[in-house]
Amino acid sequence: ELIIKGFILCNTANLDISGSDIQEIGDPLEIALLKFAHQQGEDIAAVRQHFNKKEEEPFSSETKIMATSHEQGGIYFTFAKGALEELLPKCTHILEEEIVPIDDVKRNQWLKESDIFSAAGHRMIAMAYHKDNSANPVITENLIFMGLVGIIDPPRLEVKAAINDCKTAGIKVVMVTGDHSTTAQYIGMQLGIIEKDSSLILGKDMKTYEDLTDAEKEKWINTTLFARVNPKHKLDIVKVFQEKDYVVGMTGDGVIDAPAIKKADIGIAMGQRGTQVAQEVSDMVLKDDSFKSIVVAIRQGRVIIENIKKFVTFLLSCNLSELLIIAITAVMNLH
Repeated sequence: ELIIKGFILCNTANLDISGSDIQEIGDPLEIALLKFAHQQGEDIAAVRQHFNKKEEEPFSSETKIMATSHEQGGIYFTFAKGALEELLPKCTHILEEEIVPIDDVKRNQWLKESDIFSAAGHRMIAMAYHKDNSANPVITENLIFMGLVGIIDPPRLEVKAAINDCKTAGIKVVMVTGDHSTTAQYIGMQLGIIEKDSSLILGKDMKTYEDLTDAEKEKWINTTLFARVNPKHKLDIVKVFQEKDYVVGMTGDGVIDAPAIKKADIGIAMGQRGTQVAQEVSDMVLKDDSFKSIVVAIRQGRVIIENIKKFVTFLLSCNLSELLIIAITAVMNLH
């Protein structure tokens, strides 16, 4: 019950189900949480009305945690969700049959549990709360851990075939994600981006661009999977590939993706779920948010380039022959 309330309150998305058509506004992951809460019989609007929102700490790629503070009848509630490895250290207790202190043994048990589900392709979200007669001075501290939420976010069916087309066409596909490493590996193998024994690079192990050695840059170039990265990492990855004379296309949908999209040779934003900032700095906007559309655009672009080359060759050969005839005639005084 508390976790479901956390789904609704620690959430910036909106789900309007009052009409015949369901109106969805916000991040797809948060919309999924609202849909689940609705399926469990919760009235989203009523819950938000009863719990008066007091404070919010938005999710960021640095903290990987979102938290909100609410008041109901003189009782103050805090709900937080985010990456398990970031949220667990903020928790002093755990909700089991009753609220008990959380120790390192329990923390490690939950981390292992998360790894098991992540390895099966689930996106894992940790949930925690705080309840007191006074407001929590720091809404991301002294929390009570509630549990994990697993979300299945499968890749689109057409993506694997599109990635195979990229490989055939000599295009290197690199997966850069903020997700857990095991989740990223599972999805990467499903799509054929990586092999079973392929290495990956974690954000916590990545130096800044200025501090990279030539050997480390070469390692980045030969890696096709980066996990738990932040916006600075994405920007640095683009810089390294450009330095090695790659033409880089960067996809993204959020505000945090904007610097890397702008830096790339071809910035590609999502048209349906992409933010306005991402779309404004991009060179190309995908109206259907489909990776396959990028492959189709590249194929058509290559056809256009080939046609231009053929046309220029044709014009040069025709005009050159005419120029040679005129030049020879002039030189030999045959007119």
